[in-house]
Formats: sequence, structure tokens, C-alpha cells
Amino acid sequence: QMTINLEFNRPFNGIIYSKGYYSDPQCRYVSPNSGQTKFSFTVYMRSCGTQFIDEFREGKQAYLENVLVLQNEPGIQEVWDSIRSVRCLWEGNLNKAVSVALSVGMLSQEIVTFSGDTATARLDIQMGRGPFAPAATGLVKIGELMTLVVTVEGDPAFNVLVRSCIARDNDPNSGNMVQLTDDRGCNLKPKLMGAIQTARDPNTNAVIAYAIFRAFKFPDVMDLTIECNVELCKTECAPCPDPNQILEPNRRRRSADNSTLELTDPVTVGRRLRVFLPEDLEESRQSAAMVIN
Repeated sequence: QMTINLEFNRPFNGIIYSKGYYSDPQCRYVSPNSGQTKFSFTVYMRSCGTQFIDEFREGKQAYLENVLVLQNEPGIQEVWDSIRSVRCLWEGNLNKAVSVALSVGMLSQEIVTFSGDTATARLDIQMGRGPFAPAATGLVKIGELMTLVVTVEGDPAFNVLVRSCIARDNDPNSGNMVQLTDDRGCNLKPKLMGAIQTARDPNTNAVIAYAIFRAFKFPDVMDLTIECNVELCKTECAPCPDPNQILEPNRRRRSADNSTLELTDPVTVGRRLRVFLPEDLEESRQSAAMVIN
């Protein structure tokens, strides 16, 4: 077994658990909202991913190893969270902790057509600050600045109203779901995503709704899907009525007259992401090399 003592310079109200065992209560060592700065807990061999590595034959040392996740908010991993690989040498010394970066992989977009209308809605992800930034391709580090973009094309008379947006994984029984915006389109997670803004593409005159966010993931899950409920309106769409919705850079949302809105039936558009740890990618490369050879 290995006893781990942690001390923070301020109260830590997040959770600490062994990587890959978020759903196992026995592998969660610190509960949320503890308000403490010091923690002590024990991890056991052959449980919660703890391994005994014996390298004496190679002239090296033997050690116990467990990978810990220090997560500020239950349910989601963010850029300020960290992963620590803790090793206890056979002699009893404790190695310095090493952090591991996270990455997000992008998959294909989805296009949905509104029945009875010529307009189409598309949800896309862009790298950096949009809505006219390059499309996201390849892998993206957790915490990378990105933009969620909903584009309406086909009929310039339509405006767009993005209502509720959620982030979830692909397992309906996992319970991994975060509500990003409410039914009015108001932002519920300002730490993850900015308020929804609107613009028009100068080349196509298409209506664009967009929100800037930072890449995040659920613990121990690679798949992440972002879905938004979208309505089209024939006149100016009503923005979120909350005056505290701040637009970058520090601009507040303008008010609008809601009395003449004509809305279409809502439709849901989504974008799927895939989240990787660097060691997972390395294992995949090694497996591919073994198959080729």
C-alpha cells in the first residue's frame, strides 16, 4: 500500500480520484466542498490502478505507482485541473509529481434541414476566436480557446435563436451531462463558455450565432457531444434577457423587441468531439506499429 499526503496553499473544494476509476467510490479519496488544505489517504496494490513495478533485474528500482486526478469541479475536467503520477520507491522515497496534458480530437459535423423551409442549420467548431476562425482539425489540447458556431444558410430572411445547449458523452446511462445554456439561450457555465453572440457572414450573408469556449472533457471518457436546440425566426430573434450576460470583450447584450417574432419548429444540431490522453495516443501508435510489423 502507499499513503499519500497532499497539501494545498488554499482550501481545495474539488475531488481527487484515481485516473480511470472516477465511477468507483472506493477510488475517490477526496469529496467535493471539503474546504480543507491538507489530505491524507491510502491507495492499495492491485486496486484503483495501483501497480507494482519491479525493475531490480535491470539495475533500477522497484516502486508502487498510482495516477491521481485533481479535479476542481465534479463531472467535468477543465484546463486548470491536473493529473499527477505518484510513485513510491521501494526504499520509501516519494517521486516528484508530474502533470499530464489532455487533448481533444475533432470528428465530423452534422447538418440538419428545417422541413418546410429552405434554410439549413449547421453546428461547427473553430480553432481560436471565431466566428471566422479556421475550422478545427486534428487534436486540440484541453483548455484551448475554441468557438462553437451555428450557421444558418439558404434564406437570408431567417435569423437564428440558439436555446438550450448541453455537453454529454455517448453513454445515456453514464450521467455525464452539463447544461451549458438554458431555454432562453442564457449562459449557465461562464467558466467554460462565453455568451452566445450573433453576426453575418460578409461573403454569404448567412446568419451566424457563436460562443467562445475552452475545450474540456468528462473524466475517463473520450467521447464528448455538444448539442444545441435551434430555432429560426423571420424577424430579429430575442436575445437572452439576462443583463449580466457579458460578451467579449466585456460587452453586454443589446435588448430587442420580442413582439413580432415568428419562429419555426425547433431542431437540435450537434457536434461530436473525442478526448484523448497523450499516453492513450502513444499506446495506439505502438499497437498500430505492432500490427504493421
